[in-house]
Order: sequence, then structure tokens, then C-alpha cells
Amino acid sequence: MEERVPNKGRKIFFIGLPDNFLPDDMLAVFLEYGYETYRLIYNGLETELVARLSLILNLYENSIFFFYVDAHLYSLGWNVIIQGILKDYADKVSIGIVYNDRLNAEENKKLEHAYKGLGLENSTFLSMNHNKQGNFNKILATLQQSDARGNRSVVRAVCNGRSTCQLAMSLNKYEQGEIKDISVSHFSCMFQQPTFKLPPYPPVRRVQVQLYGLLFEAGCKCLTTRETSAGMLYVFAFFRHDGKPGLADDTRWKLLKKIYQILSDQLENYLQSVFYIMRKYKSQFPDDFTTVSKTLAELRGEPIDAKE
Repeated sequence: MEERVPNKGRKIFFIGLPDNFLPDDMLAVFLEYGYETYRLIYNGLETELVARLSLILNLYENSIFFFYVDAHLYSLGWNVIIQGILKDYADKVSIGIVYNDRLNAEENKKLEHAYKGLGLENSTFLSMNHNKQGNFNKILATLQQSDARGNRSVVRAVCNGRSTCQLAMSLNKYEQGEIKDISVSHFSCMFQQPTFKLPPYPPVRRVQVQLYGLLFEAGCKCLTTRETSAGMLYVFAFFRHDGKPGLADDTRWKLLKKIYQILSDQLENYLQSVFYIMRKYKSQFPDDFTTVSKTLAELRGEPIDAKE
């Protein structure tokens, strides 16, 4: 099964962590640092949570899971879920533990000791409180000390034909393009019938971008072109109106939040589409890690190598 969310860096999931400790706006800020983060909400269906975690690790190896172990579970314990992951996916995932700060350091150590006994001796343990900026700083420091970006430094959103740009090439000359992907520093696009010729690559004083309902203007400059099977791809860098690279601060923040929303929606839609296929071809929704691995392998047409 081909991955539809094209970022090849590591994906970071906060599982069960409520937004009163780390709101979505702060998750979007991680994009500034090149970290691709997601919130995975526990909705009370433990079998679906287990299946989602297994599916994510089949699709995105080398992911990072931060478990908020103070989220209430109805039947399974977080220790059971974590042991299941370590049994089947120890070589595909890094696990961190997030928990409410206890009354004293001794209570914190007691909780950490219990999870270290599951095989998490070298894992990260982060105590959270209602100081959201402090929580963010703790997590950021942890990510910076590890290889949490993977093999990319900039997180991009793929636009899937729903975003456009209009370049003002001169006073009365405009070029309409379709944006293919975008970050806070660059975007790529295609033009159906461009009337300009490149190189040379003169700066464009104004580009109007329409991105999933977000509308903004900036300057830009074409950096390069690349021939693809779908046609010529143009890669542009954003420039501020004062000539400095990048976007104005308010525009940059709006774009960061939009990219975070796009990535989250795309991942959720992709997982839901895979779940639909699995439900369609299986009479019972799989409720353990090994079963999900087998099901996904069957759908891919791959040999099944069960991890018993």
C-alpha cells in the first residue's frame, strides 16, 4: 500500500494527551523546528486504539509515541498496550511516557520505575503540569536531543489539487498556477499554459496564495524547475516585501497552523480509508497488534510473517 502522506521524516504521536497540557497551536509550532507532530485522541474504544497504533507502525516505521499514561482506560492498561507494541514493534518505534506531575519527586520516580520495568529503561519520561509553555519546552528539548526529524529538515504539506497561486509577473500580467506542496519557506506549483520563460528567474513582487481556505500575499522567486511526468514543476521561495527571505510573522503563523491542520486531516483520512478496507475484507475488526499486521500484509499482497 503506497503512502499518501509524502513526508519521509519521522512522525511523532502524542497519544491521549489532552490539549489543556499542549494545545494544537503549540503542536503547530513544532513545525518551525522541523518536527512533524500529531495528536492521537483516545475515544474510549481500546480495540480501535490498539489497531490504530499497529497500523501507524506498519505504515510509518521509526515513529515516536508519547503515551499520556494518566488517560483513563476501561479494560486494558497502558502497560498492556505498551508491552504489545514492544513485543511486535520494538525495532520500529521509540516510546516516551508523559504523565501528570505528582505531589513529590518520589511519586514521580515510582511511576517511572514501574514503566521502566516493561523494557523502557532508556525511554524519556516527562512530567506535565498546567504550564503549557513549560510542557512545550520539555518536549522540544527531548526532540532536539534525539533524531526526531528523520531525513528531512522542513515539513511540507501536499495540496492534492485544492490550492492555487496567482503570480503578478508585471503590472497587468498574471499567471495562475496549482500548488503541489508548501512549507513556510517554499512552495512548488505547475502552470497549465505559462506565458513566461525561465531562466532567468526574476523576483515576483506579489503572489497570492489560496490554501484550503487561507488567503495570503507575499513576494517570491523561482529557484529551479524540474521536468516531471505531469509537466514542468516550478519551485519558489517566499520573500518578504522588504526583500528578506521568508514570510511576514503574522502570515507565517497563519500558514504554520494551516499546514498542521492539512497534515492532521490527511493522516486521519488516510487511516480511516485503510480501516474501511480492512473492515470491508475482514468479518471482525482486528483487535490485536499481530492480527493487524497480518491483515495489512494480506491487503498489500505480501507474504505474511507473523510475529508470534
